[in-house]
Amino acid sequence: MVTLCSMKISTEEFLIEEYRSLRSEIELLYRLSFDAERNALVGLIVLYGFLFSSLTDALPNFDFSDVLWFLPVILGVYARWRVSQYYRGMSLLGDYISAKIETAFKDDGEGGWETYLRRQESSEGRSMLGFFMKGGATAFWNAVVLLTTATVVWQLAVGI
Repeated sequence: MVTLCSMKISTEEFLIEEYRSLRSEIELLYRLSFDAERNALVGLIVLYGFLFSSLTDALPNFDFSDVLWFLPVILGVYARWRVSQYYRGMSLLGDYISAKIETAFKDDGEGGWETYLRRQESSEGRSMLGFFMKGGATAFWNAVVLLTTATVVWQLAVGI
């Protein structure tokens, strides 16, 4: 028995509530990662729209106009870091569910969904789901950072 706020519940009930809470946190992190990626992409589009438009001509006395070209790189690096933190959090919560909660309910060693995903990743090296959940997002943002950096180098070399 576990005592919470002068209320006694069984260990099984506690684990079920903990599982629900952790799964909802994983869902929240997934939504936040999606929102962060969408917002970063919109931000990059807006920044490049501004930088490649004639609006930059409106800043003729602005001596740091070349510095503006580094904003998309900074945004891309930040988005890559932020999204990787969301996926890391999801992975840690999944590991906890697999190790602590699923094993408490499954004596046969089969585990549940989180354990199944871990086995798929280890048996196939990296599953397609694992690739898109971890590697795909990282690879995408690495490409965004490389492209934005190449754009800055190109712009500073040839100018617009």
